[in-house]
Amino acid sequence: MKLNNMWNDFLMYNREFHLNDYIGDKNLHIGCGNKIFEKFINIDINGENVDLIHDLNKPLPYEENTIDLIFSDNVFEHIDNVVDLIQDCLRVLKPDSYLIIKVPYFKSSWAYIDLTHKNFFTIKSMDYFIKDKYANKEYRYFDESFSQLEILREKKDKSILRSILWVYAMKRTNTYENSIISNIYPIGNIIYLLKK
Repeated sequence: MKLNNMWNDFLMYNREFHLNDYIGDKNLHIGCGNKIFEKFINIDINGENVDLIHDLNKPLPYEENTIDLIFSDNVFEHIDNVVDLIQDCLRVLKPDSYLIIKVPYFKSSWAYIDLTHKNFFTIKSMDYFIKDKYANKEYRYFDESFSQLEILREKKDKSILRSILWVYAMKRTNTYENSIISNIYPIGNIIYLLKK
C-alpha cells in the first residue's frame, strides 16, 4: 500500500504541464516579450508584434470577471509589486479560471543571472493567495482569494533523481528548502496554477 501511495505521489507531482489544457475564449499572455501565442492577447511593455502595449505595474485594462486564462512566463520576478498584479489578475479572471505563473525557483541560478529580477519565489510563495492555506488565513494581502493551487516544475531535466527530489520537495517543503539538497539539486522553474 505504501509503495502504491509513493507511486501515485510520483505521478501526481511529476505530471506534464500543457498550456493548451487551460485555454478558454479570452486568454492573456502577460509579459510576452517576443513569444507571441495564437489564441492569446499578447501583452508587453513594448514590442512590435504584441497585441497590447501595457505596463504590468499598472492595472490591467479589462473589466472584472472577463478573462478565461492569464499566463506569464518568467515575468513576475521583474514586477515592482507582485501582490498588486496578482490581485488585479484575480479581479479580471472569471470564476474557475486560471492564473498560471512560471518563475525561476529562488535557489536556481536562473533567479540571479538576470540583474533586473526584483522578486524571488519558493514553493510556498503563492500560499498567501490561496483560500484555506495557513499563510492566507493569517497574513493574506487582500480579501478575495484563489480557491486552489497546484505547483509543477518545468521539466527540462527529466532525470529520475530530479523527479524523486521534486516529490520530496512537495511533500516536505520546509525540510527540502532548508537543506543542502536544494542547493545541490535546485529546481529550475516553478509553475504555479492558481484557480479562481
